[in-house]
Order: sequence, then structure tokens, then C-alpha cells
Amino acid sequence: MADAFWVHGNAAQVQLPTDLVNIAVTGPGLTASAAASKFGWIHIPLPTPTVIDDVRAVITAFHLDAVFSNPNASIDQLVLYDGQTQVYSSTNSYGDGSLVLTVNLPTPHSVSSGIGLSIHFGFLWGVKGTTPPADDFVSITIRAAGADYTYQAPLEKAAIPGLAGESAAATKK
Repeated sequence: MADAFWVHGNAAQVQLPTDLVNIAVTGPGLTASAAASKFGWIHIPLPTPTVIDDVRAVITAFHLDAVFSNPNASIDQLVLYDGQTQVYSSTNSYGDGSLVLTVNLPTPHSVSSGIGLSIHFGFLWGVKGTTPPADDFVSITIRAAGADYTYQAPLEKAAIPGLAGESAAATKK
């Protein structure tokens, strides 16, 4: 059994509004801008099925749907977390136009809490073209993000937080 869960881009949040400017949450998603040589973090909470019918979820891939305002806009780092645990990190450069990205995890990860995708976005000038004027800005709109999950074998109730302490009468139904 496998499932895919997505969240709309307007669920994303900018870590430090001083790093990115012109932040707007609108119908199409979250839009943020960066000035020349500026980068900032954007965090997206992904829908996370942890345990369904006594079966632990395993994340196998994640997705990002975004659009950039011009070729100097760039995502230079993607980091996937399960709670406070880093599950995946990439320092590739993504950008230039519309981005629909799927990353298959090298090792599927058994989910223990909530999954979050963090992206490092900014103005990558001098690499993809000429140096822009100092007052130039680039923007990103996060339209959606999601993840693919499969499921492990059924768990013992004692292994599922919140169910381990139930009385025999509560579990007999």
C-alpha cells in the first residue's frame, strides 16, 4: 500500500523575515523575495501519516512545486526533517523558471513524528549570468509540497506511543 500527501504552498513559513522581503501568503501560495546576495530559509510542514491501523508510515520521496521570477533565483539547499532528526540533505542548485521536483530518498525512512521540508532560497548572481543591479530582487512562489509514503508491517500496540498504557478493557472492543 502507498499514499501521497500534499500541502498547499500557503502553509510555508519564512524563518527570518529580515532575510527575505515582500513576503505574501496568497491563493497561489507563499511568495518571498531576496535582494542581491541574500538567502533565507523557508519551511514547509508536510502532511504526515505516522501510524495508520497499527502500521508505521515510511517516507520514500518528497516533492516541491515552485516558480522562480528569473534565472538568478535559486534554491541551493534542501533539508528534510522528521521532527528534529535530519533525514535528507542536498546542496544541489535548483532554479530558473518553474520547478516541479521529486526527490526519491536513498534510504526510505520510518516516520516517528512530523515531516518538514526546509529550503534555502535566494539570489544567486554572478553564476547564472551577469551581475544584477543592487536594487534587483528575485522571487519564489511555493505552490505545493508533498511526500510519498508506504507502510511497514503491523506494529505491536506497546510500540505505538499513546497506546502502550491502555488497559485490557480499553483494547478488547
